[in-house]
Amino acid sequence: MKITEVETEALTEALNDPTTQGLVAQFLGLLKLFDKNEEEKHLEDMVDISLELVDRLPYDEVNVDGEWTKSPTMVCMITGYLMIDFGILPRFT
Repeated sequence: MKITEVETEALTEALNDPTTQGLVAQFLGLLKLFDKNEEEKHLEDMVDISLELVDRLPYDEVNVDGEWTKSPTMVCMITGYLMIDFGILPRFT
C-alpha cells in the first residue's frame, strides 16, 4: 500500500512504536557511517534492518524523487525522514 493511502491513525501508531523507532534510528546511523567510510558491511546491515522494518509498517511503497518504489531501504529512509520531520527522532548531522 502506498504511504499516501494509509489512515492517519495507522501511520501515527506505526511511527510512535518504540521498536520501529529503534530500527529506523539504527538504519539512519548506519547510513551516516556508510557516508563516512563507505564500508559495504553497513549497506548489508541497512538492508537487513529495512527488511525487518517493512513488515512492521502499514505501507510498503513510498515516493522518492517523483517515483513510487517498494524498495525496503527507500521505505526505511522515507520513514526516517518522516520521524525526523515530526520530531520523533533527532535530526542527524
